[in-house]
Amino acid sequence: MLAALHMLVFDRGLGGDGWAGFSLLESIAGDGDVWLENNNRGVMNGLLGTPAGHLVAQYPPGIAALDSLPFAAGRTLDRLLPAGLLANGVELPPVGRVPRGVFLSAALIVLARNAAVLLGLLWTAQALRRLGLPEKRAAAAIAFTFFGGPLIFYALVGMTHAPTFAFAALLLLLLVRQRETDSLNLAFAAGATVGAAVLVRYSAVALLAPALLGVRSWRARIACASAFALLLLPLPLWWHACFGS
Repeated sequence: MLAALHMLVFDRGLGGDGWAGFSLLESIAGDGDVWLENNNRGVMNGLLGTPAGHLVAQYPPGIAALDSLPFAAGRTLDRLLPAGLLANGVELPPVGRVPRGVFLSAALIVLARNAAVLLGLLWTAQALRRLGLPEKRAAAAIAFTFFGGPLIFYALVGMTHAPTFAFAALLLLLLVRQRETDSLNLAFAAGATVGAAVLVRYSAVALLAPALLGVRSWRARIACASAFALLLLPLPLWWHACFGS
């Protein structure tokens, strides 16, 4: 509740790498392509140049997939609200005043990031309790996880670290449960969770090491690695769409 209240009060718009994913969704919805030179609103964080002279997002496509529902919900809300409400636009960091529809879509994406952080905290708490930690000690660990590190910043500015944290927390819970049962299905789910995290941030590939070490048998490790590889099959297609190779 404290984490949710803190995010509700102090949310600051789509900062950092959040705008790269937002620009991508605007480009796909408006232009039907992944070129962002006319969709970035002057925010260059997270953008790369291509050999063809275009600007593209440096991140994998998973964040756009996660953001697509709140983005579409914001556009729908813009169509449903009275035309005179917020007709002059809204101030949205870091780009300044934006049309109402842009603000609503960005705001709902930030709220979705907040929800991802809360889910991650919940899954971490469940994992700690299953490991036998007393309730008060688990609660303190969750408080320090949110308020004691960079997560408190990532949650407020809608950065892709927030959903990656949620995937990491889900992985922890899956590994705890898998070690209890030696379930191949849970091992497969753990690998798929790492793959999904990598589709949001490439650096999340580091989670593969604890995933493979955390499951209990070689069959489980094979299931985990297979699910991870399966989730990454779209990446070459994505790279070709962005860079032409």
